[in-house]
Amino acid sequence: MVEPTEHRGRSHFLAERYVSTASPELAHRDAARVSAASREQTEGGTAVRYLGSTLIPSDETCFSLFEASSAEDVRRLLERASLPYDRIVEAQRIDTDDSPKEAR
Repeated sequence: MVEPTEHRGRSHFLAERYVSTASPELAHRDAARVSAASREQTEGGTAVRYLGSTLIPSDETCFSLFEASSAEDVRRLLERASLPYDRIVEAQRIDTDDSPKEAR
């Protein structure tokens, strides 16, 4: 799968956070805040694309996926959105179109 030119040099990052009151309503509000913050232009012109979140209520955990140039860019976005996080790690997104040719 070939990435569009504007996405080359960018990686996926996963922000993990623990939420003591894991509710879908709160998760939707948090997602709206992050989405709105990701549409704002930053001072340096750095764009972070919010790709969505996964809430795991039984573990009181929420994972949010981003496309960005660095984990630091994601951290700045989460701070602008006033959204706490426990860690940010680089991740590899696996889609069915990305499977190795020999497995097809």
